[in-house]
Amino acid sequence: MTHTDIHGMRDKAIRELMTKEALLVGASQRVAREVAHYASVVFDKESMGVALNKATDYLLVRIGANKWLA
Repeated sequence: MTHTDIHGMRDKAIRELMTKEALLVGASQRVAREVAHYASVVFDKESMGVALNKATDYLLVRIGANKWLA
């Protein structure tokens, strides 16, 4: 298994996780896909933990939660 394969699997996992999280809090399919894409882009530059935190903050903003909740 190459480094590219592993990164692809982790990218897929982070996208699926953020999609499920977004749908669980009541976001639309479009917002869920947008948040998952955002997490993937951040993950390319940061660690998985940072990507998940930033994507969760972004999700809360997109669904209209107050910024202080993030």
